Amino acid sequence: MHIQVVPYDPIWPAQFALEAQRIQAVLHSCNPVIEHVGSTAVPGLVAKPTLDMLVGLPDPEDLDSAVFPLIGLGYIYVRVYEQVMPERRYLIRVENPTGEELPVIVDAEVNNPDRRAFAHTHRIHMVALDSPFWLQHLRFRDHLRTHAADREAYGALKRQLTTQDWPDGNAYNQAKAALIAEIEARAVTG
Repeated sequence: MHIQVVPYDPIWPAQFALEAQRIQAVLHSCNPVIEHVGSTAVPGLVAKPTLDMLVGLPDPEDLDSAVFPLIGLGYIYVRVYEQVMPERRYLIRVENPTGEELPVIVDAEVNNPDRRAFAHTHRIHMVALDSPFWLQHLRFRDHLRTHAADREAYGALKRQLTTQDWPDGNAYNQAKAALIAEIEARAVTG
């Protein structure tokens, strides 16, 4: 699998705002707080052209019931990842140029030789508001926005990693893990 990163696109915040409105509309009864996270939320940082959204729910009991309204917006619920992160509900919206029928819930690893059909355009990480996952992602984003040296180092690593083939996106993410941990440690200490 080849990972593509592109230069920061100033249209990403507007795209996030539109999608956040759609999510807010279907989850309004859960009082979600929706944040733009990931590399597309950091001006000047190269990124995979995929919008990452962090949806925080004040009541963690609402996590499961909030999944189906998001499926109604065209998201696929990737339940299989709850085996590793039971506190998160992970959903993706994908490009589907072939028009094939896609699953609405994925309970096993997807072995999809035609990756184009599952090219993510949006990702939702839905968690309890103010949970450790929530706080960690916001601190990381905010730190990269205000610390040019860390932003540049992270961007350089991402560009370097795109020169390799990866068995899947998880392997690519694992290759970034050490630098992310270093940056997160600095984000916590200020």
